[in-house]
Amino acid sequence: MLSAVERLAPLRILVSRRRATVRDWPPIVTFVLRTALQRPTPLEVVAYGASLAAGLVSGIRLEHALVRRRRRRRERPAEAAFEPLPGREYAVITTDGISLHVEEAGDPDAALTLVYVHGFTVTQECWWFQRRDLSDLGRAAFYDQRSHGRSGRADASSCTIQQLGEDLHSVLDQCAPTGPVVLVGHSMGGMTIMALAEQHPELFGERVIGVALLATSSGELATVTIGLPALASKALLHLVPLAPQAGRRSQLIEQRRREDTDIGYVLTDRIAYGQHSSPTLVGLMQRMFAQCSIEAFTAFLPTFYDHNRREALAGLSAVPVLVLVGDNDLLTPYEHNRAIADELPHSTFALVPGAGHMVILEEPGRVNVAVRSLVRRALAGAGSHS
Repeated sequence: MLSAVERLAPLRILVSRRRATVRDWPPIVTFVLRTALQRPTPLEVVAYGASLAAGLVSGIRLEHALVRRRRRRRERPAEAAFEPLPGREYAVITTDGISLHVEEAGDPDAALTLVYVHGFTVTQECWWFQRRDLSDLGRAAFYDQRSHGRSGRADASSCTIQQLGEDLHSVLDQCAPTGPVVLVGHSMGGMTIMALAEQHPELFGERVIGVALLATSSGELATVTIGLPALASKALLHLVPLAPQAGRRSQLIEQRRREDTDIGYVLTDRIAYGQHSSPTLVGLMQRMFAQCSIEAFTAFLPTFYDHNRREALAGLSAVPVLVLVGDNDLLTPYEHNRAIADELPHSTFALVPGAGHMVILEEPGRVNVAVRSLVRRALAGAGSHS
C-alpha cells in the first residue's frame, strides 16, 4: 500500500513544474495545495482567513439584499392568511398500525368522493385552495401521509412509496368504501397513486373513475438536478444512502433548520415556487416543512431513487387522467410529466407557465379549472359505462 507521501508525489511534481506560474492559480487553490503539501506560514493563514471572511461577509450581504427584494413582493388577495377551513376530523389506521390524520370537507352524502394525496415534506394544508374552492364537486378527503403533519410517526423501513400505496388503499377502504372516487395527487402523492395502481389495478375503472397527477414523476428521479450543476447533483446523489443514518443524529440540524433565516427563505422560494410566489406562500411552505422531522425527511429520501413505476401506469389506462406541471418545476420537471401523459391513452396534459413545483399553491386557479374539467370527464365516462 502506498504511503501518504507516495500518493502525493504526482501532485508535488505538478506543483514543482508550475512554480514559475503559480501566481496564475486562484488564491484558494494555492492555499489548499500548500496545506496538503506543507504547513502554511502564519501570515498565509491570516491572509487567506481574511480573504475567506471577506467573501463570507459579501455573501451574507448579497443574501440579505436578495431576501429583502423577495420579501417586498406584493401579496395576492386570494392568499389571505391560510386560516383553517371547516371540516370533519378522524383517523384511519393503516395495515401496520399507523394512525393517519384525515379531514373531510364538502357534502358528506355526496355520491362522488375526491381524495387528495399530498407530497413530500408538506401536509394536507397544501390543498388549501382546492379545499376552499372545489367543495361543490363532492365529498373531499384530505389526509397527512405517514410521518407527515398530524399523522403518526413510522419506522424508517416503512417510509417507502410502496407502503404509501397501501396506506392510500386503507384510506379508500375506510373513507370511501362505496361510490365513485377521483384521486388527486401532487408530487409524492402522485407516486402514491401509481403505487396503488401497481398493487390494486382492479380499483381503476370500477371504483376510481379519474386521476389527477400534478407535478410528479414515474421514475428516473436520479437524473433530476434541481437546478444544480451536474457535479453537485451527482455528489448529492451519492449521499442519499447515508441519509437515514444522518437523520438519527439530527438534533443540531433540527434546531438550525427551524430558525427563520434569510437563506432558508431563499432556498424555499427557489425550490418550491416559480415566478409568482409571495412571502405568504413561502411562509406556508416553511411552516409545513417544519412539521416534517429530519428523521422522516432522511427516511423517505432513498425511496425516490428506487421509484420506477412506468409500467404501473398501465393500471391507469382505463380512466381519464389529468397530468399537470409548471414549466419552472425543478423537482419533477416537464419531461417527467410529459412522459407520463404519453403513456396514458385518456390523459390530458397541462403546462402552467411560470409555475414551480408547488403549482397547486402558486397557480390554484389554473389547477382548479383543470381538476373541474377532469371530474366532468370522469363522471361522463362513468355514466357511459353504467
